[in-house]
Amino acid sequence: MNPTNTPVPAAVERLTVTYGRVTACAGVTLSIARGAVYALLGRKGAGKSSLVRCLLGQQRPSSGRAMLEEIFLAVVGEKGEEGKNT
Repeated sequence: MNPTNTPVPAAVERLTVTYGRVTACAGVTLSIARGAVYALLGRKGAGKSSLVRCLLGQQRPSSGRAMLEEIFLAVVGEKGEEGKNT
């Protein structure tokens, strides 16, 4: 996920969140460095809150994975199968 392979406090990889036929965020990958400040910008419905909820373990993504402090909160395969890394 990060080029130096050092642990990061928070990360998502290929994260997608859908609500029925609507995709809130698609294929998001990011690593958040310790002590850094980030801002999520986007229009209403762009998936900002969904992304944060997945990072906090409050919501399961449709696919991809979310990690907080090196603990995988969600790992979901491309077809929504929990526990499958894709």
